[in-house]
Amino acid sequence: MLHSPRMKHVLRSLVDEYCAAYELPRVGAFTVQRRGAELRLRRGDVSVLGRLSAPLTLIGTFVARCNRTQLAARPLIVTAGVSFAIRARRLLYQAAEKFADAGETEEADLLLYLAFGEALLHEDEADGDAVELRPALVTRALKKPALVASLRGAHMPALKKLTVVAKKPAPLDQVRGLYAMASVLEDAAYSNELQLDAIVGATLHRTAQSKIAAVREAALLAIAALASQLFLGGAYREVLPYASALIDAGFDTPSNLAMRFAARAALVDDAAAADMAELMRYARNKRRVGWFKAPGAMDAYLLSMHLRAAKALLLNARGRDACLRRRKADLRKPTRDQRDQLVAAARAQLHAADALVAAGASAPPELGVLQAELKKLA
Repeated sequence: MLHSPRMKHVLRSLVDEYCAAYELPRVGAFTVQRRGAELRLRRGDVSVLGRLSAPLTLIGTFVARCNRTQLAARPLIVTAGVSFAIRARRLLYQAAEKFADAGETEEADLLLYLAFGEALLHEDEADGDAVELRPALVTRALKKPALVASLRGAHMPALKKLTVVAKKPAPLDQVRGLYAMASVLEDAAYSNELQLDAIVGATLHRTAQSKIAAVREAALLAIAALASQLFLGGAYREVLPYASALIDAGFDTPSNLAMRFAARAALVDDAAAADMAELMRYARNKRRVGWFKAPGAMDAYLLSMHLRAAKALLLNARGRDACLRRRKADLRKPTRDQRDQLVAAARAQLHAADALVAAGASAPPELGVLQAELKKLA
């Protein structure tokens, strides 16, 4: 490992930008070592090895370990909210230059893409500062057509094209395809979430296991976009593996753990209890991050998860499904014993919601609606 003072300045600034973007405690002095495209960040007993082309994983893990912020036995990496990449693009470009100078062309190309995306903008519209781009560094990138801009028509055909791009051998092509996929998925609010999963699911599962850090991180961000669509659409069975992948990676663990809890509870999965126990430990932790730090925010969020699970259970008890896109041929009327089990599980979720209201959380109108529905089925 080589000590890299110039890279240390870039990393110091990137760590500060990450902490500022997500309102996290600032990390003190640390050292940076480089070997090829690998970087090691070290502060005291904390040592994190990774690549800057997966910035959320490298920097997020380092900050979480320095701040002793973890959940579900993983460092808690914050990715939601203000875009870290937008705040940090000048620094990512500077890092791209340094890796290019060191002969690490692949890493330089990935960082250049992360800095400027498809546009390769020469000016930061937010503050008006011009970013001087080294011509030799951007020549190859400028030869590639803008991927998102080339997509036309509905979401489904666009995603089919992007799965082909994500299968290309070059890491940069895979990363570009996956980031574009995440963008399309985020915009697909009115699409059939089950069809979205059918089109991109296999590609995302495969790329999330890539040996290349930048590809893994891009896949996880696309998974987060797909998981959101599945969860909002009530496709709880389908969302489970994606929620678990995000939790295993440490990505936005509180919200993803709550999502997995609600999905498991809706499916009467006993593992939901372990997820809730972990969430309750986090709720009592003074090291909560993001908007969960706000008074009452955690209780309000957990209340909404209990109500989601209760609603799904009551629908299942009537032979219906929380996912309106689910084919009728795939629905099964529950037996009497199954119906009683579903009603009992819904009652437990509503009791948990009542307890949160009694503790000070605001009672949403849906709570009364679901309690009335429970009485009809009891």
